[in-house]
Order: sequence, then structure tokens, then C-alpha cells
Amino acid sequence: MVKVLIDSSVIVDYTRAGIGALPQILLLKTARKAEVYIPTTVILELWAGDSMTEESEVVKVNRLLAPLKIVDLTKQIAKKAGELVRLGQIDSFQDAAIAAIALYLGAQLATQNRKHFEKVRDLKIFKD
Repeated sequence: MVKVLIDSSVIVDYTRAGIGALPQILLLKTARKAEVYIPTTVILELWAGDSMTEESEVVKVNRLLAPLKIVDLTKQIAKKAGELVRLGQIDSFQDAAIAAIALYLGAQLATQNRKHFEKVRDLKIFKD
């Protein structure tokens, strides 16, 4: 069974334009071919968006998040994220946390921002 970690870009693309890998990922989950995860840091990113002031958007995003396994940023993962930044493999703390969680889980990262993660060694990107 494949493990997939979802980045905010995948949720945003789906909620705004109905495009991207999210439907395929959720089908894999429904068919029990994938375990699908979302980091708490991605939930933070989503809730920081201007569209989350609209009740309909909150309901839509909550519905999308409901079947996903939520992964917290632990001390061990935070240390790995810091290492990724220090080694120059990734620039932002947010992306470093997401990459570190994917590495910790042994999950493929589903993202529309592949360039942000291309220098991270051993990180697998989900191919949609």
C-alpha cells in the first residue's frame, strides 16, 4: 500500500478550480490502495487563506480533510526539517516540515510545487 502526504497546493487547486491530483488520491484511498496523510502545518496554511472566512469554503475543506490521517510536527520531525534547511536542501521552514514528515512516514509527497522540494534527497513525489 502506498503512503501519500498531501501539500496545501493540492487542496487549494482542487477547491479553487477542481483540478489536480486530489480526486485520484482519494480514489486510491477508497480502493484501499493508499494511506493518505495531511500535516497539521498544511491545515495551518489552509486556515490562513482569505477564502476560509467563507462558511461554504470551511465546510468544503473540512469535508476533504475528514478521511485523511493528520500528522503532527513532532520533535524528531522538527529536527529533520531544521537539518534540511541547514543543508540547503529546502528554503522555507513550512516546506521543510512537510518534506520531513513525508520522509518520516516514507510517503510520497503530493504537491503542485515540485520545485520547492526537488533538492530534498530521498523524497519521493507523487506522480498524478
